[in-house]
Amino acid sequence: MKQTFRGTVISVIQGDLTEQTTDAIVNPTNGALSGTHGLDAWIHRTAGIELQTACRALQHPNDDYGAGWAGPTPGGKLPATWVIHTVPPVWQNGTSGEMIQLERCYINTLQCAREQGIRTLSFPSIGTGRNGFPLDRAAYVAFNTINRAIAGHPDTLDLVQVLLLEAADFQTVSAIGEEVMQTMTG
Repeated sequence: MKQTFRGTVISVIQGDLTEQTTDAIVNPTNGALSGTHGLDAWIHRTAGIELQTACRALQHPNDDYGAGWAGPTPGGKLPATWVIHTVPPVWQNGTSGEMIQLERCYINTLQCAREQGIRTLSFPSIGTGRNGFPLDRAAYVAFNTINRAIAGHPDTLDLVQVLLLEAADFQTVSAIGEEVMQTMTG
C-alpha cells in the first residue's frame, strides 16, 4: 500500500525496521527502556552501545514510563538518525483502555517527530507482538491516528512507513491501510 494524504506519503512495506533510512524509526519498548525483548532487543543490538547509553540517560527517574509515553534518542549505528521509543499497552481484551493507550503511543511519537524536525518516520505494528494486541485493531488505530496527525499538522511529514516482517501481516495491514485511506480521501 502506498497513498498520499495531504502531501505525506503513507506506505506499508515488508522489511526489517532496523534497515530503514528514514529520519527515525519507532521502538516499542517497555517502561524501563531496557531493550530486552523482541523488536526492542533487536533494535538495541543493531544500534549498539550509543543507544543503550542514551536510553539509560532517558530512563524515568522514579520507575517506569507508562503506556502511551514516547521519547527520542539518537539512533546509534542504525541508518536512522533517531529512535523514538514508545511504551505500548498490554492487550486485555479491550476492556482496560488499551485502544486509547495505543492511540497515545502514536500521538506522542508523532509529536516527538515534529519537535525533532523529523520528516520521515518508520513504525512497526506497535503492541502486536509480545503485548498481544490484535493486528487488525492495532492497524485501525495506527492509520486513523497517523491520518489525524497529518490533517492537524500538514507539511510536517514527508513519509510515514508502517513495516511488517511477515507476509501475512503485511497483507492484512495493507488492506486495512487502503480501507482507512479511502475513508480519509473519499
